[in-house]
Amino acid sequence: MSNKIKEMISVNFIFDHTKRKSSIKSILWKKTLYKIDKNCLHHTYKNGDALYHVFHVSCNTISFKILFDSSSLIWFLEEIYDQNLV
Repeated sequence: MSNKIKEMISVNFIFDHTKRKSSIKSILWKKTLYKIDKNCLHHTYKNGDALYHVFHVSCNTISFKILFDSSSLIWFLEEIYDQNLV
């Protein structure tokens, strides 16, 4: 089941300069820490002058769509999909 959220979250984002790779390691949402197992997809889009980064990540049976607003430097949880609720 997919739910639209649009709430601010805390994100543990890592950049490894030796591999030249960035990834989300964990997110904190509603006082629950989710350790990310897989970084699935990353893309960007612009709205006026603002650049947004969209990440699709997963943790066990839960998938998250996460938005990073590069102008305000704020992370948002946009959407959550839980396979157990299908």
